[in-house]
Amino acid sequence: MSTKNTNKPATRTFTLTIAFIVAQITITSLFFSAQAVATSGESTATSDESRATTEHSLKSTITWRFDAGLSVVSKRLHEDLFGDMPSFESPELGTFFGFAVDKKLTNNQQANSAYIGTKIEFHQIDGNILTTVRALDYKQHINEEWLWGAFVGGARYDFRSPAYGYTFGGGLFYRPESFVGNWGAAIELQYLDKLARDKIHPDDPSVALTGPDSFADMQIIAFSVNYYF
Repeated sequence: MSTKNTNKPATRTFTLTIAFIVAQITITSLFFSAQAVATSGESTATSDESRATTEHSLKSTITWRFDAGLSVVSKRLHEDLFGDMPSFESPELGTFFGFAVDKKLTNNQQANSAYIGTKIEFHQIDGNILTTVRALDYKQHINEEWLWGAFVGGARYDFRSPAYGYTFGGGLFYRPESFVGNWGAAIELQYLDKLARDKIHPDDPSVALTGPDSFADMQIIAFSVNYYF
């Protein structure tokens, strides 16, 4: 007799749903914070110089960013739940792009500034789409040009049928404003843990022989070019 839990798909989508909700709350709070700064500026500015100061303050508080680049991805598919845990596959090359928004947390000088934000990212991996949502994305300046960052969130991998799980990681960002203006570069390490799905696709192995679930883990090294708005 089958004892498969019919609530599993809903349970697995919960992770990504929560990540989307937290990310949406973060974006909304950043937007209204920016609006508050703009409104305050409009009500108090009495000269062109004052308005320019307000606009500069708004721009330095909220940062929008577009990323695109190449990734080195190593996957591990665990489909036979009655067998041993497989090893990670050989690395393969992928592409990705993403959109991020950050808010400056401190009023310190640039070299000591910290940021909190969120990001949505789309990876092309072996012909399949991996979508990640960074519910919390933190960055801290090391000096004027370098930042380190760390993040946690949820992920969806469209392999046969959608799989859901957690993602976390960190990296280094390089933005020499005096040299290339709005452009920068980054290298990040990302891990995706137990992206889970039910075996409901025709290409899946037998449920009776391998169990009802399939899991995927990924290790990603991402190299990106960044544009700051």
